[in-house]
Amino acid sequence: MQTRRRVLAGTVGLAFTSGAAAARPDDFDALVSQLESNPDETATAQAEKESSEVEFGLRNDEAHTRAFRAFAPRLEPSLKKISPAAIRLIVACEVSGARAYERLYQKPVWPGARSGVTIGVGYDLGFIKPEWLHEDWDGIAGVDARAIAALVKACRLRGDDAKAFCQRARDVVVPWSAAQLQFQSKLLPRYTAETILALPAADRLPDDCLGALVSLVYNRGPSFHASGPRYREMRNIYSALKSNNLPAIPVALESMTRLWPKLPGLVTRRRAEAALFRRGMGVKT
Repeated sequence: MQTRRRVLAGTVGLAFTSGAAAARPDDFDALVSQLESNPDETATAQAEKESSEVEFGLRNDEAHTRAFRAFAPRLEPSLKKISPAAIRLIVACEVSGARAYERLYQKPVWPGARSGVTIGVGYDLGFIKPEWLHEDWDGIAGVDARAIAALVKACRLRGDDAKAFCQRARDVVVPWSAAQLQFQSKLLPRYTAETILALPAADRLPDDCLGALVSLVYNRGPSFHASGPRYREMRNIYSALKSNNLPAIPVALESMTRLWPKLPGLVTRRRAEAALFRRGMGVKT
């Protein structure tokens, strides 16, 4: 069985030594191109994914439990659009691009640890109710009713149970075209809504700036009030937005790279988010 973690294993050293130095840390287009051209680095760009744990209260702190949505109504998708550059960044960080997706991710995969069965552009079934699966995937061209029926059985499975499901479900395929359509029409608007709810005045940010923060929430969840040193920069981002100190936000994104010294893809992702935010502010990168 192919897993995102297996892609990561054995290649992280190569990505760190050859990929991380290939682009200037302030050059957005070069940073994203680096992820698009190096699926091994992409495998580390979505590693240590915290968003589902934050959203569903799996971590032990009050900021996470207040977002425990597994038994609460879902947020309505946001109508607010983020920039095409931000969409490109998120896709590059999650699946690299069409070629890598078709080779590695079009069948259900298990990213490892407490993740669930994952399809499309980072759609984790471990934190999805069956009715949400139907809401998000029914009518998506290329994904038929038999595939949906099979995937219903993966809802709420995590860890070893999710791994075992992927070993049994090799005939389920989510084509690239379907993954793209579902991501842009269903999944991305929910993450945008999550970001706007979590951050003051985020809906008034330029599209590039908002998109950079949506990418952050896609990866780390809305943990802007979480305690402890791990979430220091997340709290700083909230405070900077509240005080309209926008230049402090890319600084916080870059500072966050301290958390992943051995995961070059996440370092690249944070740098690209910082560069995109600065671009949205009108700063040349």
